[in-house]
Amino acid sequence: MIFLINKKTGTEIKNRAVSFFKDKHNLIAVAIFIFAFALRFDYAFMSGLWVDEGRYAVMGRALLDHPFDYSTMMHGTITEFPPVFPYMLFFSQYIFGAGDFAVRIVNPILGALCVLLMYALGRVMFNRNVGLYASALMAVSPLILFFSERVLLETPMVFFGLSTLFLFYYGYERKKNMFLYASGIFFVLGFLTKQAVLFILPAIGLYLIYSRKWAWLKERRIWITIAIMLLVMMPWAVRSYTHCGSISCEASFAMSWFSSEGGGLDVVRDYFYYINLTPFTLTTGVLILSFFGLIPLINGRKKKEYLLILSFALMIHIIFAITAVKVPRYILLAVPILILLAAKGVDEISRQIAGKERKYAFLVALIILAPVLYISYNAGTTMIEEKAPGFLMLKDAGLYLENTPKDTVIMASPPQPISFYAGDKKTAAYPIEAEDLAEAIYNTSTDYVIIDAYERTQRDWIYSYVPTRPYLVFEKVFNQNDQPVVAIFKVDQDKLMLELQNKTRVLE
Repeated sequence: MIFLINKKTGTEIKNRAVSFFKDKHNLIAVAIFIFAFALRFDYAFMSGLWVDEGRYAVMGRALLDHPFDYSTMMHGTITEFPPVFPYMLFFSQYIFGAGDFAVRIVNPILGALCVLLMYALGRVMFNRNVGLYASALMAVSPLILFFSERVLLETPMVFFGLSTLFLFYYGYERKKNMFLYASGIFFVLGFLTKQAVLFILPAIGLYLIYSRKWAWLKERRIWITIAIMLLVMMPWAVRSYTHCGSISCEASFAMSWFSSEGGGLDVVRDYFYYINLTPFTLTTGVLILSFFGLIPLINGRKKKEYLLILSFALMIHIIFAITAVKVPRYILLAVPILILLAAKGVDEISRQIAGKERKYAFLVALIILAPVLYISYNAGTTMIEEKAPGFLMLKDAGLYLENTPKDTVIMASPPQPISFYAGDKKTAAYPIEAEDLAEAIYNTSTDYVIIDAYERTQRDWIYSYVPTRPYLVFEKVFNQNDQPVVAIFKVDQDKLMLELQNKTRVLE
């Protein structure tokens, strides 16, 4: 009986696969996906790790030693950062081994899968051609491509956000309840990746109210989806409550960005910052095409679909415009929505130009898309290449200390990439004032001190003061383009104690 069931299931899968690949649109979509992955893989290993990248990388590496304890030597118990992406990095390192390759391969894969999701979303919301145009634009969209190469939350956020939108829309409209239920799971995974995914819920609420008034409240499948969401969220909510008294420690931390004026180099006091940045985040060509994508809405068609996607994108722009700190990647989840509009714009223009000769519409679309795709590709790859040299030699510095004892303490700015490459070593921060350095080293039991030329927030006194300390013995320097960029000093404990004793006598 089992053999017959397996044989029947195998035949069904084979028939579905044959049917899938008989559709030329599906074949083209797969080809675009392969191109998108090859492009991302080609650029995946050339850049140095930023501070935030090092943070998530070291979290994933630490989980190799204690997969059920969300903590690191550097952070202690983690409550400020959501768990899904670090656990992705953990699983990748569990499969491929700890280190650079495993953490860098995750986002290129997710970024390429986002290209397929754009095809699926465009196809079910509009038509097959729109799906193809959207996937092509997504494959080379500059910011989407750039952040597919960075070990950051934004690409998995986009992946789970698009998955939630597609699964909900397809499951609800086509009455495919399993897809609808799956949307609840992907929503929670998205929320536990980055809180911006939360804005999907009010967008879905507006969509349901517009399309079904209040009748959706009586739909059993909606309540089952909500129950699944709560069930999936429950374990992490319990863990959060025990550590910080909130069902989401990460969301509570994120809210501090709204209650504080903020500070630092990325503070922007302009509510229209992200709107003004749109030609950069999309390229001018894609932005212009997105306006043409509104034609069906103006003509009274696809109102509920536009309400779903536009309300979602608008909320992201409005909410993040309020925060003091503004960085382009914070609104990355809105970019695919505008790309989808641009794809619909290409579809509308090509149909109008082709007129009754509909068979030429696809050719017209290719002519429109060719320069836009070329410009996007160049902008994305140029951005990757220009940012690649930053923090590059921190990898070598970290690996240099990888085989030191597990209890080794390293003082560095930034500490996150160093801690990752050194194998989840404990790190210490520099003191505010130079005269407190010796005491800070003693109090933190620091063994090594690292200075680098990369970190823009590093205190100016570090470069001149650290190399002249008698208790810091120069050990290793790393050059980039024939210039020293990272230096490692070993703490001489005897001389450190002498320095502290002399300081004490002076104070007395």
